[in-house]
Amino acid sequence: MLEEESSLEQLAKKTAADEIKANKNLFILFLLLKKLTSCKYKRTINKKYFFYYFLMYASHSKALMFAKKGNFNILIWTIALWVSSLFCGCEGNSTSPNGEDCYILVLYSNDGLGDNGFLDNIYRTFKKNEAKYSFILENVTPTTDSIAIQTIERFFNDPVSDAYKHRLLVLISDYYEPLLKKHPKWKQGGNNSILLFDSDNDSFGTYVRGTSLYGASFLAGATVKKMKRNKPIIFAANRTTKEINRAVDGFIDGFNYAGGTFDSTNLVYMIDGTNDSLEHGFNLSQDLYDLGSLALGEEKDFVFPIAGGSNDGLYRFIRDYDDKVPYLTCGIDTDQHYQSDKIVFSIEKHTEKIIDEFIKNWIEEKPQPQKEFYTFESDYINIVFHDGYEKWEKSADKLKDKAIEAERKYLEEK
Repeated sequence: MLEEESSLEQLAKKTAADEIKANKNLFILFLLLKKLTSCKYKRTINKKYFFYYFLMYASHSKALMFAKKGNFNILIWTIALWVSSLFCGCEGNSTSPNGEDCYILVLYSNDGLGDNGFLDNIYRTFKKNEAKYSFILENVTPTTDSIAIQTIERFFNDPVSDAYKHRLLVLISDYYEPLLKKHPKWKQGGNNSILLFDSDNDSFGTYVRGTSLYGASFLAGATVKKMKRNKPIIFAANRTTKEINRAVDGFIDGFNYAGGTFDSTNLVYMIDGTNDSLEHGFNLSQDLYDLGSLALGEEKDFVFPIAGGSNDGLYRFIRDYDDKVPYLTCGIDTDQHYQSDKIVFSIEKHTEKIIDEFIKNWIEEKPQPQKEFYTFESDYINIVFHDGYEKWEKSADKLKDKAIEAERKYLEEK
């Protein structure tokens, strides 16, 4: 004797039975195609068909009842639908995390994408995770502060995106700290989360993920001096970004530790001043191209560029005047060795690993720290020396422990 069915099961069967009576084969074929399409695109099925799917899955064992009455079409299509579910990794049959009911809005600075480094790596990582988890992703590069404010306000007040179970606002770098300070109503809670990325400021009650380039830059400066490069110059994006300041301090401290005396006149800022706008000197590649000429004229022997996408201008100048340029340089944020054979090493920030871990925990609703800050002694920041510079690498290996120690002390004092 069959067990008593729930009201939901009864409604499901009655609704589906009425449809099946009207057009058995066509309707069941529609269900099969709908299911296969759902698997292909890994999107959640339309909820109005839930009862039909429920019937087909829950009662496939009863299909023999139809067969006994001579209706083998029902049996065949039921089995086909059931077998298709075994080959499709979607719905409840998959153990993969599902982000289909999640929405992520990423705001970059107006320096924008196309920097061949930090921002492009972040963009690629979010796109990769979008494909993996099937969440809705929106990337925005505000050209002004007012547009940034409007976009963030839309995130908190949009009734369409509010329908998602989880929503995440990602603000790239500490550029957005002044805006968060001016708009205290922007808070995470309910179905809203905020990630302040590449920052160390946890005073806003958001998730924070940050890095320090001090230790890696310390090692860079010390190695430059050890390899008898005595006239380095630093081209820095601005005076306000904390990550820039840590890198500048690290390089100078490392150079001085190794026996050098860094001349402060060899520290040049792309934007010389302080401001709270989103313009931070990371997209001034032509300016850095011209500064490459300055370094050549002043006979510098190493250029340390900490200016984001503006660095492309320096690399382009070196390629254009390769046979005349005596100085060496380095890559920042990502591997830049392909730009020129005068790039000794690249300081790499593995932002992709940080984002991957955060998104995975967020999608799976796992507890995770409010703040994480990664330094040179972690696996998230490292220096990669390129072919032909093995002697530099050997020199750096002897200095790494000192760089880690110096970074600890520096951050404690800050």
